[in-house]
Amino acid sequence: MREIDFVGKKLKIKSAPWSLVVYEDQFGRDLSMDFQTTSVAFAKTGRVDMATFTRILWCLARTADPNLPDYRAWMESLPDDALDGVALDQSDDGLWGQVNLDYMQAFFRSALGAGKARKKRGQGGSKASRGGDVVAGDEHADERP
Repeated sequence: MREIDFVGKKLKIKSAPWSLVVYEDQFGRDLSMDFQTTSVAFAKTGRVDMATFTRILWCLARTADPNLPDYRAWMESLPDDALDGVALDQSDDGLWGQVNLDYMQAFFRSALGAGKARKKRGQGGSKASRGGDVVAGDEHADERP
């Protein structure tokens, strides 16, 4: 979970498996597909589709705070200038950058290096801890694909 600056306040967001359910229940869409489409478009054009962005932002905020109003009420409560500059802010510290980072850290940890950190801490380094087929006493289990 992280706090981001949004409309002059701190907004908690959290990407988690539950976010996938929240998004589909609210919008009838797949969070992963919408996130991927938005990310690719942002990489190509430097712009964010605001409708999709607000759905993703609301979903991650709702995951962090189940008492957040439903999407429509939340959007209606935002000031008119709430999204100014979001579509053009290409920095990692911008709103899309922070949402992107939270999502990527939750769903693509190994790609971001968390897999190595877990292995060093003894949390998931062997096939047994990842659910693979390992026979007790098989010291070469980690060497097999």
